[in-house]
Amino acid sequence: MKRPDSSARAAHSLNSNIRLYKYTPSQHFNPHYDDSVRDAKTGAVSEWTLLIYLTGVEDGVQGGEVRMIGSVETLRSIIADHFLSK
Repeated sequence: MKRPDSSARAAHSLNSNIRLYKYTPSQHFNPHYDDSVRDAKTGAVSEWTLLIYLTGVEDGVQGGEVRMIGSVETLRSIIADHFLSK
């Protein structure tokens, strides 16, 4: 997705504070925005959140969806600005 003339930076590390969450059927996480954090060990500042589901409908899981706040066009614009900008 990177243009040949792009000066976009490559990922260089993962935050040392990796979090794992498990929710019961009645639990939920209220709408929010993830913010940048400074890694206590490396000093690097986070820019992106990676969300990985370890289970899905194949495992009998119902619900658990993630709703992105904002329109698809807004999200595409944010991604393009970050990865494709000069």
